[in-house]
Amino acid sequence: MATIKKDGGRILPAAPQAHGAYGKDPKCLAYETYNLSTGAAETQYGSCRVSYRDAASGKCIEGIAKADGDDGDGVFLRVTNKSLPMGGKRKTEYKKVQAARVPKGDSIEDRPEEVATREEPFHWEMDSVLSAKEGNSKKRFLTMTERKSRADLMFLMPDGTMASVVAVLDMLETKLGSFNFRRIFRTITVDNGSEFQDWEGMTRAVTGGGDRTHIYYCHPYSAFERGSNENGNRMIRRRVPKGTDFTGITEADTLEVQRWVNEYPRGILGGRCAGRVLMELAQEAGIKGLELLL
Repeated sequence: MATIKKDGGRILPAAPQAHGAYGKDPKCLAYETYNLSTGAAETQYGSCRVSYRDAASGKCIEGIAKADGDDGDGVFLRVTNKSLPMGGKRKTEYKKVQAARVPKGDSIEDRPEEVATREEPFHWEMDSVLSAKEGNSKKRFLTMTERKSRADLMFLMPDGTMASVVAVLDMLETKLGSFNFRRIFRTITVDNGSEFQDWEGMTRAVTGGGDRTHIYYCHPYSAFERGSNENGNRMIRRRVPKGTDFTGITEADTLEVQRWVNEYPRGILGGRCAGRVLMELAQEAGIKGLELLL
């Protein structure tokens, strides 16, 4: 995939990665970099000049990657905390505020303990990722993160209305079947955004009557209560930076980013990929249908 400008409405290629020892010399590292003119992956060994895209500014920056023992520790020069996805920022204070609107559903305070402890799989967090504010597109991603595996599902919506969110859940229930939907999406935790205010529409089943899932609402301005989903959204922003106009983004682009996120090795999972962990959990529970979404 070609390299993409921040305002080009296209998806960025994966970031450069430094691989492990190559050949018989443990000090010789193989670096996989992206040629910014062709978008092709290139593998180089020892000291090499590389280009990468700064996470904060979206600008292309060049540096030198050095192997262990080559006057360095295998680092990219000119990389600071501001170049990291998190930018070194941490929330230091929490102030309790009153919600601008009172949600109709249950509060996160009423959520079962096994959901909070991640002992039981198939409990999800949900949010939306927006297009550029100055752009003309109303498109956005609906993102869902499974709490135990940290796997992500992404859906491209035409806008940020309550009807669009309900339409995605209706589509999932239709594709999976009501029985499988209830087993896969046991609970969903959301924030107080306007797109999530149709509690009845998100909860009620399309077929068979009754409820298909249970919706819980976070406290206002408490994104940390959906921490797994927030981390997933940050990973998505590595490929679709803030300021990207979603006009040209397609369903295929959305699926490509979802696969990249789910195939990314996670330290919290012991280096395993979230998508594989989720499929293993589904296999253990005898649940079928998730392969249609990943």
